[in-house]
Order: sequence, then C-alpha cells, then structure tokens
Amino acid sequence: PEARKQREALANAAEAAAKAAAAGDFDGALAALDQHKAALSNLEPYQALVARYSKGKELGTRFKQVAEAAQKAILDNDYDAALLALDNEARALDGYAPFHALVGRCALAYAQQARQSGGKLSQIDGLFADATTQLMRARELDGESSETRFLLTQVLFDTGKFDAARKEAASLLSHIRSVGHSGGVDLLAAHRLRAEAAARAFIAAKQADMDDQDALRDARESLRLLAEGKKLDGRTLQTWISVEQWAGVP
Repeated sequence: PEARKQREALANAAEAAAKAAAAGDFDGALAALDQHKAALSNLEPYQALVARYSKGKELGTRFKQVAEAAQKAILDNDYDAALLALDNEARALDGYAPFHALVGRCALAYAQQARQSGGKLSQIDGLFADATTQLMRARELDGESSETRFLLTQVLFDTGKFDAARKEAASLLSHIRSVGHSGGVDLLAAHRLRAEAAARAFIAAKQADMDDQDALRDARESLRLLAEGKKLDGRTLQTWISVEQWAGVP
C-alpha cells in the first residue's frame, strides 16, 4: 500500500510539473514537486525530475537574457547581429528547444532577406541549411510548438522541398486540430503554405508521369478553405488554376 501511494503521488507530481514546465513555468514545476518532497525525496525518479526542472529553470533564465539581446537586433532587421548574439550561448543552450527555434527563425529570416537583396548564393544556401537544422532540432525537442512546425514548413518550402513541406504542413494542421488551438500560428497562413507546397508537389509528380493524389487532395482542401475565408489572392488563385489544369492531364 505504501509503495502504491508513492507511485500515485509521483505520477501526480510529475503530471503537475510537466504541465507547468510546458508553459515555461519552471518555478511552478519545482513547486509542484516540492509539495511531495517529504514522501518522495528518496526516490530516484523524483530526484531526476527535480534535476530536470532545475536545469530547465537555469536554461530558461539564460535563454531569456540572450533572447532579449537577439530581439533588439531583430527589431532593426539585423539578423546577422541576432545570430551572433545567439551563437555566444550555443554551447550552454544546446538541447533547449526555444533556443534552437529562435536560431532557426533568425537564420530563415536572414536567408530570405539575403535572397531578396541578391546576396551570395553560398551564404543563402548556408543560412537555409542552418535554419533547417535548427528548426528540425527544435521540433524534435518540442513537438508541441505550432510556431516551430510552421517555420520548418516554410524553410522546406523555400528550399524547394515541396513534398516534405506539404507533409509537414499537413502534420501541423492535424496537430492544431488535436490540441484545439493554433499556438500563435495563423491558420489560414498555414493552409496557404500547404496549398502552395502541395500544388508544386502534385505538378512535379505529373511532370514526372506520376499521379500524387495525396498532394492533389491537400492542395484542393486548403485552397477551398482559403476561398471560403476570402483569402485567395492573385498568386494563390493562379496556383489553383494550374493545379486543375494539370489534374485534367491524363
């Protein structure tokens, strides 16, 4: 009976701590654990949880400081300076999902900026590669972040990986439906990104004498939702026309 009570208490404490930590409240996570300290402090799983969230609190504090410095540069559209500030903490914050997500966001924005201004191809390719690596790492560490998933979809699209972008967008939209909120992501923007990616994947398949019905379905579904929301612009309308033209090709 005593062992069962400990297991139940540990499960309850772990659940409460995880909920607080998911919201970035590591003080709350540690407080939830501390309520059971007298009964559980001798258990290794409890000690491991305390160590994990203590480390999370430390990393959160460190990240907040460097994120503030990076944000100042971002406001000036100086993504090079933002990345330099973040790079100073790369070793200390390795494995911390918000850090990898922010580095990925800055690298993506810098790559887009460099592409628009006619920057060197080698620099642009390097930035897109860094953005992809960082955002994939952030997604692995925190699959609940809709914003990270959206940014990963965008970098896949921007680098011509249209089928991968389509699948990531579909996964993002499924995730949003399952959790019941968009997590800060513009839902119609996510559908526009899926529509454009799916359309390109479908057309590329048709050009290769293949018929990707999954891509066609995804494109049509998102295009219809954009039309219902009166968010079809000229570019997206042309995409729809192209999709239907290729869909009619035997």
